[in-house]
Amino acid sequence: MTKTLGKFAGRMLLVGCGNMAGAMLDRWLAAGLDPARVAIVDPVAAPREGTAHFTALADWRAAGQAADWIMLGMKPQQLGEVAGDLAAVAGGEVHLLSILAGVSLADLAVRFPEARAQVRILPNLAARIGAGVSAVTSTGDGDSAAIEALLKPLGEIVALPDDGMMDLVTAFTGSGPAFVFRLIEAYAAAGERLGLSGDDALKLATATFSGAAALLARSGEKPGALVAQVASKGGTTQAGLDILDEGGELVALMTNVLRAARDRGDLVAEPMVERLTERGARWADGREEPLDAVVWATGFRPALAHLRGLGLTWTDGHPATETPDGSPFAVRSADGVPLWLLGYGDWCGPASA
Repeated sequence: MTKTLGKFAGRMLLVGCGNMAGAMLDRWLAAGLDPARVAIVDPVAAPREGTAHFTALADWRAAGQAADWIMLGMKPQQLGEVAGDLAAVAGGEVHLLSILAGVSLADLAVRFPEARAQVRILPNLAARIGAGVSAVTSTGDGDSAAIEALLKPLGEIVALPDDGMMDLVTAFTGSGPAFVFRLIEAYAAAGERLGLSGDDALKLATATFSGAAALLARSGEKPGALVAQVASKGGTTQAGLDILDEGGELVALMTNVLRAARDRGDLVAEPMVERLTERGARWADGREEPLDAVVWATGFRPALAHLRGLGLTWTDGHPATETPDGSPFAVRSADGVPLWLLGYGDWCGPASA
């Protein structure tokens, strides 16, 4: 591919490098971005040849590193854990880029007020092959040409005047590939039920969706006009369309899918609990909330460092499960609020059952 980023002079720091951030970085490197100008902070991401790789932000800072471009690519819920340290280095000429679902420009501006610009980007996984679409909006005095140069190798760019529609766009294009993959999977499964082999059904389904999308993109015609070119009155295509169109159920289904994904965006960026207090909990954004109890869905043998600040009693590296009321399921913070741990395995006692 064309080395459009061969002259990009900025120093890039990626805080988190999972599937989406990793796909973006790989595309940038393929477009000529100098790996020596890139640093990754992520404890589990695969290192990229020529880039600096750190497991923690403190290690990056201790190494005397600096960045002109910082991209937030971790989980939205982790923002509170790194915002304080990052804010100290996100000033002056630094562009703060975020691909975090549910984290608004206003939130970014509050957390990183000294950054030259806060830029919210919503790409999708097809960026991996340069066929994605990225919605972008920003605040501050950003270098629009440099931002566009970074986004072009990923695919189409849609500039939004503000981020009021970003949660919907997250669902529409960010989550969209997963919905399309599921539709292709269902189409292939239907073909298999009716007699095709599994391999042939998936191959035909993939080619059908790919070809239809390519034709739509290149023809400039509306989908309905192309439908009319395939279907004829009383024919086989129309018989299938009659099922798809019956009662408007297909549109209703997709509306419900998008609504659920959009509304979830309001939840995924909820900040981390910072400490249990005498009345409830204090959150990383400073908000306090009265609570009777906290249920923590821990997962299987999770990293426990984020529980250290909650004022719990610890035994052998785990929260102690002995409580004054005799419950084996709860641990009690130093301030008196019970915390109910639900997970897998035996690390938190019977609660995991």
